[in-house]
Amino acid sequence: MMLYLTVLNMMLYLTVLNMMLYLIVLNMMLYLTVLNMMLYLTVLNMMLYLTVLNMILYLTVLNMILYLTVLNMILYLTVQNMIYLTVLNMILYLTVLNMMLYLTVLNMMLYLTVLNMMLYLTVLNMILYLTVLNMILYLIVLNMILYLTVQNIIYLTVLNMILYLTVLNMMLYLTVLNMMLYLTVLNMMLYLTVLNMILYLTVLNMILYLTVLNILYLTVQNMIYLTVLNMILYLTVLNMMLYLTVLNMMLYLIVLNMMLYLTVLNMILYLTVLNMILYMTVQNMILYLTVQNMIYLTVQNMILYLTVLNMMLYLTVLNMMLYLTVLNMMLYLTVLNMILYLTVLNMILYLTVLNMILYLTVLNMILYLTVQNMIYLTVLNMILYLTVLNMMLYLTVLNMILYLSP
Repeated sequence: MMLYLTVLNMMLYLTVLNMMLYLIVLNMMLYLTVLNMMLYLTVLNMMLYLTVLNMILYLTVLNMILYLTVLNMILYLTVQNMIYLTVLNMILYLTVLNMMLYLTVLNMMLYLTVLNMMLYLTVLNMILYLTVLNMILYLIVLNMILYLTVQNIIYLTVLNMILYLTVLNMMLYLTVLNMMLYLTVLNMMLYLTVLNMILYLTVLNMILYLTVLNILYLTVQNMIYLTVLNMILYLTVLNMMLYLTVLNMMLYLIVLNMMLYLTVLNMILYLTVLNMILYMTVQNMILYLTVQNMIYLTVQNMILYLTVLNMMLYLTVLNMMLYLTVLNMMLYLTVLNMILYLTVLNMILYLTVLNMILYLTVLNMILYLTVQNMIYLTVLNMILYLTVLNMMLYLTVLNMILYLSP
């Protein structure tokens, strides 16, 4: 009878231990899946950031080409101040070149930072994987020792539970540490994005300022002024489009970070509940093996059921609150984009009306000069007509005198 109970207890213990091993491997797979997702999102964010940065560089070069083209046209039409415009072009070119060089070095620093983070996470994952592997090997050897000795079942069960909870806590700690590291690097990427945008807008404002300064200094005619005004309009709209693109990218990264944070938070909560269930299961097994405190087990199971139910309810409410938060943020972004779109539209309409007024002003000036020329030509024609008439009258009188003379 005692041998039968001993074998039965050993089979029960091995079953629970196998369940613990299964849960350990499952947690390790879940953790590695989330960590891989974090690495994937990191690379995706880096690719998105570099794409937008390349677009900024492309638009910078395009603006420089457009500005130099219009500046050369102004220089060609005025044919003056050659030395001033040459020096100004050289200063502008060197400024843009320095900005491109700065952005290149900044991109290289960012790329190396992300690469170092990926290497760090790879080594950390390898350490974690080897730790879990060692724990599995330790539990296998422990099971073999238990099987051969068939004693101290309760002691070994508690020891395994303590070991499992220690390793699981270490996994949770590493998960939170990785999340903090990832969010730190992502914040650095957002900071560099805003810094690059500020630098780009500063250089672009300098270009616009130099353009207006050239207009005032050269005092060109109205047609050249309209051309430069159209260039300013184009650059303004282009800057607004670039600003909206960078703003949308920043908002997208913020939402992506929040989704990643919520995923990791749910994983932590899930692992916490799983640990609680596993702890209660092992505790119930210990109580069952001791064959006592039956009333205590009933109350404990009821408490466990209510605790898990409350945790599930808490997670449901938390997810609903997070969902509403994301929905509100998306609604806010929609309204913000609509306001920005209407602002750009109003600016375009304003500049269109301004161009029409300038066009009508030039047209009126042309019409005024045309009418003035017509009046001048009319008077000139009348004088010419009277001159010819006088000459014909003079010739008539002369012929008459010649005819009447003997």
